[in-house]
Amino acid sequence: MSTSDIVIAGLLALCVVGIIWLIASRHQRMVKTRLRAVLRGDDEVAPAVISAGFISADLPDLHLALERFRAGCWSHELIGCNPVDATLHQVLHGLGGIHQVTIAAVHYVQVEVGFRENLACVESGLFLLRTDDGTIVARLYRALGSESSQLDVVSRPAKLAQEFLETLREDMRQHSVYRGKVLTVTPSPNVFDSDVKLTFSQLPRVDREQIVLPEETMRMLERNTVSFFRHTDALRRSGRSLRRGLLLHGEPGTGKTFTAKWLAHALEDVTVFLLSAQQLAGIGECFKLARRLQPSLMIIEDVDLIAQDRELSMATVNLHELMNEMDGLAGDSEVMVLMTTNRPDVIEKALASRPGRVDQTIEFPLPDDDCRSRLIDLYCEGLELELADRQRVINKTKGASPAFIKELVRKAALFAAERTGAINTRPAADEAEGASAAEDDAPLGLCDADFSAALEEMLIGGGKLTRSILGFRSS
Repeated sequence: MSTSDIVIAGLLALCVVGIIWLIASRHQRMVKTRLRAVLRGDDEVAPAVISAGFISADLPDLHLALERFRAGCWSHELIGCNPVDATLHQVLHGLGGIHQVTIAAVHYVQVEVGFRENLACVESGLFLLRTDDGTIVARLYRALGSESSQLDVVSRPAKLAQEFLETLREDMRQHSVYRGKVLTVTPSPNVFDSDVKLTFSQLPRVDREQIVLPEETMRMLERNTVSFFRHTDALRRSGRSLRRGLLLHGEPGTGKTFTAKWLAHALEDVTVFLLSAQQLAGIGECFKLARRLQPSLMIIEDVDLIAQDRELSMATVNLHELMNEMDGLAGDSEVMVLMTTNRPDVIEKALASRPGRVDQTIEFPLPDDDCRSRLIDLYCEGLELELADRQRVINKTKGASPAFIKELVRKAALFAAERTGAINTRPAADEAEGASAAEDDAPLGLCDADFSAALEEMLIGGGKLTRSILGFRSS
């Protein structure tokens, strides 16, 4: 390439850059003119900027609410700003000025709006909206170093800004992507940030028949959960409080968590929040979401980890906030707080016994003879049960938790596989596959010897530690 060619190429590049700069400058001047039209009315007084904060979990609902509002405007435009965290005040006064706020591409971020379903949401943008009532300028951005979003609004007439925010919040409440879903709560890693994230969960389906409890315990559980949510309209009409606090307690492995998963499926049109005691940093925001998405159920597992004696607990702030939030629920709030614990003895009295915090405690006992027999049948599904002395197995498992019996059946199946020689095999030729299909599909048969061998290994061979870990409490 000759020197002249290089010079020509350089000049062309400068021309292209110049054209782009001219277009961008013209666009900036146009936007600035529109913004000034909002800032300066007939009275020449700039309206005040109103700001509203939103946690990161609000972003998909906020984005969709803004989209629906834009669809109802007779004129709307969405543009980007650089820097992406520029406030509306900086945008209004910094376009082309010393603050160097410039027009840029709209910044989007992928956000979960369903189980394995994402949506590109505006994370940083400037909305120019014209309605029949006036003009609105809204600046959405994420503050530097924070997971939360900020929406700054200015309008002409000034009162339109507050009405706009109220409209968005009501839209978010009515059309939330979270409503009626099962959600796992994750607090911000920053201990000074109350922000929370919500993840859509798809729990394994649990049917009522899989919940093995004494009949009276099961009736009490259903009355205080499923039946309660079914009759909230009647309770509300009669002036009864709709807030509810339940505490499920019992030995480890007695089915408290399993039952909570069943409730997540059994409660139709109820938003379920799953969180553990270690995730209570953002409990205040969780209660706000629960109230917005009511009817809702908050499941807090192992609450004893934070609700211990205050002298022993390192989470006094979280405990105090949890109790305040439970006390602060309005009587008409369809919010149920269900807590589980293995150690009711260490639950602080203020949490466990004062009305308005916990209304009902339900004990999950170790299974009796009838429940242990039902558990054996439940966990032997897909197996051939060939017990000559069923009662002996039931007697030997007195003091066993459901978790212990589940492992007992699995270990008995392993002994049966060893006894029958049912080892893993690779299919030989295609013609051999059909001949062995019937034999391969035959279920394992569990006999008395298999259960005896499994019991001996679990109760004797593993020692006291194994019995304790697997949830066996001998009398």
